[in-house]
Amino acid sequence: MIGFNVKAKVIGKTFSKVDNTLENGVIVQLVDGEQGPAKGFLHISRMIGKTPEARAQTLTSLTEGSEIEVDVLSETTIDNAPGFRVSQWTVLRRARKQAAEQLMNAQTVIRGEVERLAENYAIISLGDDLQGLLHQERSAKFDQIALDSKVDVRVCEVVEIQGRLRVRLEEIVA
Repeated sequence: MIGFNVKAKVIGKTFSKVDNTLENGVIVQLVDGEQGPAKGFLHISRMIGKTPEARAQTLTSLTEGSEIEVDVLSETTIDNAPGFRVSQWTVLRRARKQAAEQLMNAQTVIRGEVERLAENYAIISLGDDLQGLLHQERSAKFDQIALDSKVDVRVCEVVEIQGRLRVRLEEIVA
């Protein structure tokens, strides 16, 4: 089951060992495996959302009976029985890839913000938890780009390599 993406149903919330009133994840019932039904633990750090606040919102939305898609990461013990650690990373990667491909196919011009700047490339935030790389060769005014500045770009390539999404951009000069 480890390494697979499976459907699961939320069967309960979990709480921090330090503060027993602070929710920190959910217990899910995984699809029947070779050994029968299994439980999984989805920690808040492995939930959909870039910021802690967004992940907390995801945790709040997961109620008993909610059906979710998860990746099975590793074995653990849940309630003194064998179980699995799970995450929602595949769901997040798939959503990011789909958003980037839609932008590329529509040839949409996006006003992005420069998050990181290096000698020959810039990382541009495209919003909605999506970033892209603008190489100096695809920019007519690369030497004028500054950190936190706005740049008009278009997605020209979307590639997934070993589970990592690569979004390449080209600058649009008006």
